[in-house]
This record gives sequence, C-alpha cells and structure tokens, in this order.
Amino acid sequence: MDTAEFQELVLQQLKVLTTKVDNVDNRIASVEKVQVEMASHLASVERGQLRLESRMESEVIDKIKALFDDREVQNERLDRIESKLDLVTSDTGYLMSKVVRLEALAK
Repeated sequence: MDTAEFQELVLQQLKVLTTKVDNVDNRIASVEKVQVEMASHLASVERGQLRLESRMESEVIDKIKALFDDREVQNERLDRIESKLDLVTSDTGYLMSKVVRLEALAK
C-alpha cells in the first residue's frame, strides 16, 4: 500500500468516525432536550403538589378546628344534661322517701 492509498484509507476512516461522532452528538442533544423537558415537567408537578399540600393543610386544619369546637359544644351540653339529671335523681329520691313515709302513715 502506498502513501496515497494509506492517506485515502485514513480519510475514509476519519469520515466514518466524524459521522459517528456527529450521530452521538445528535443523540446527546436529544437526550439533553428530553432531560430539560422532564425537568420542566417535574418542576411543574412539584409546584402543583406544593399548592395541593398547602390547600389540604389549610382545609384539614380548619376542619380539625371545627371538629374540636363542635366537641367542646357537645361536652358542654353533656355536662349540663348530667347536672340536670343529678338534680332530677335527687328530687326523685326525696319524693320517693316522702311517698314511703306517707304510705307508712296511711296504714
């Protein structure tokens, strides 16, 4: 093989390598483009998630406060009912003892 043939062979190989490097560069550019799009999409999803989390936290906190307030109201009503029941029980006990004494006197 003479020098000219060798140079031609080297040039052909360089052209093939250049084509392959260009193909690799194009593929890398495509991958980078997809990564940028994915990063943008991921950032959008994260923003949406943060908004959703914030909304859920505020709604849940409001609902928990409402439930706690309702529980307090129910406890106060129950306390009032229990004290009235205590009064009714003591009045009933007094009336029962009166009835027993009156029945004993009537005999």
